Amino acid sequence: MTSKLKVNILADGGDNAILTSDGSGSLTINNAALTNRFSFHAYRASNQSISSTTFTKVTFTNELFDPDGVFDLSNSRFKPTVLGKYLICASANISGGLDGSADSMDMYIYQYDNSASGNVTRLQRSIGDVASGINGGISGSVIVDYTDLNDYYELACWQNGGSGRNIVGDSDGKNTFFCGFKLI
Repeated sequence: MTSKLKVNILADGGDNAILTSDGSGSLTINNAALTNRFSFHAYRASNQSISSTTFTKVTFTNELFDPDGVFDLSNSRFKPTVLGKYLICASANISGGLDGSADSMDMYIYQYDNSASGNVTRLQRSIGDVASGINGGISGSVIVDYTDLNDYYELACWQNGGSGRNIVGDSDGKNTFFCGFKLI
């Protein structure tokens, strides 16, 4: 025999709601929804060229998920709809390797405000540690405090390994991706 306890509101001794449910499966604790974390995962399904010594915005072609519509695929930017702290992660795989000890590849997250100026965070740098002709990747993450609903985030890469290199895309979103979710 299975027992069930059915409640719409669980309250503390002061009659303050601690846990609520609207009957649809959504659960809220202390007025914070557990089902809506403003998460996304966008990726490149094909290669993208990056010229030498040029900051290049990474454009994303597909999403694995974006239940709340916080990633604008047409502009390749993350634009949260709720203020708070977010964890943003990214990875970029470069084809052809870095040929010398002075060659490097950098990956940046740009935070733009309404006037198209803002903060830049270098997530990671790979310096000459990938053999010529072999693909190598860099990845990184950052926690951002999203305090202005006009701001948005984009990913860019830079490399100085000679002629243009490709950011490697794939069909399952594991080589070059941009993802994140709301922490608090």
